[in-house]
This record gives sequence, structure tokens and C-alpha cells, in this order.
Amino acid sequence: MFAIERKSLDDFVGSVVRDWDRFQREIDRMVGWGAKVIIVEGCLLDIVDQKYNSGVAPALVCKRIAELTLMGVSVLLCHDAEMASGMAYKILKERAKEAYVGKDPCQSH
Repeated sequence: MFAIERKSLDDFVGSVVRDWDRFQREIDRMVGWGAKVIIVEGCLLDIVDQKYNSGVAPALVCKRIAELTLMGVSVLLCHDAEMASGMAYKILKERAKEAYVGKDPCQSH
């Protein structure tokens, strides 16, 4: 199993600051999953420049990204929604290739 979650920068900051305890519980339930990915519609400069709707310091957001990384979660910062959706597509396409190696995806089981 694997998980991909795409978030706006505002939603991501809210999740890793205001909703951090709940967010950690969700990640804890994914123990043993092959991949845990969060794709954020925003780049590191957007975090540094505080281009999100909360007064949270950029250092705290970066600290949470580091903590997520140590929890086995990949946080991918993409410039905008178009880049984020393209990244999600690429990940899903690669996952499909892995899942169907040596199998005919058209045959039912």
C-alpha cells in the first residue's frame, strides 16, 4: 500500500502546525506502507517568505518537514498546482508499473 496526499501550502501548514497531533496519528496508522508522500503546492521560498495564511514562523514549518522525513514521509514541494498534479501523476504511473511487472493488467484475478 502507499499514500499520496496533495495539499495547498495553507492546508499543509495548518496540518503540520494546528493539526499536528491528528496528522501524526494518521501517519502512525500507515506503518509498513511502501510509500507515504505529501505533495505541497508551494516551494521552499514560499515557506521562507511566509506566503501562507497563518503567522507561523517558517522555521517551525521546516522543522515539521524534517520530522515528517524522519517518520518516512516524503514531502515534495512543487511550485504550483499544475506541477503538483504532474508529480502525482508520475508517482502513480511508476507505482502502476511496479504493481503490474510480469502481470497482464487487463486480466481479472
